[in-house]
Amino acid sequence: MKKPRAKRVKRPKHPGEIRAWRFALRLDQDVSALHRALDTAWALRNDLAEARAENGRVIRAAKEAGLVPPARLTKRDQEMVLAERRRRDPKGAGALHSLVVKNIADRVDEGWNRFWDALKERRPNVRPPEADPARAVPVDHLPPIRERGPSERRTHRAVHDRDVPAA
Repeated sequence: MKKPRAKRVKRPKHPGEIRAWRFALRLDQDVSALHRALDTAWALRNDLAEARAENGRVIRAAKEAGLVPPARLTKRDQEMVLAERRRRDPKGAGALHSLVVKNIADRVDEGWNRFWDALKERRPNVRPPEADPARAVPVDHLPPIRERGPSERRTHRAVHDRDVPAA
């Protein structure tokens, strides 16, 4: 009887590649700024979703009372609200790029459009976009971003100047 063949050992066909950078990522500053921007974007998204839901409740209540319902909020209305909020709050919503803020309004509007389409098609278990309470972080309570002092700033030139003796 023939001896069974050994199982194939998987090895990479090329040597591993290791990349190293000369400059360290300052996690305390760079990542905290990223998290601040993400929390601000989530707060804006939650505000837009809640405003749309509240507008729908007001319209439904007006229809049930036999009154003329107010106009439904549109994407343009919410973009204008966000633009005003960016002007009023330069360190919060104003710190985000205008296209990022516009994208937030686009995503909330797309979510509502998909919700209305799903209702027309009578799909089960469909809910509108709503504010996510797990992501509701009060932006005012975030820790401040610490500014770097002159001794902490490291540029490409500063790293090389340190290695070269003074002439």
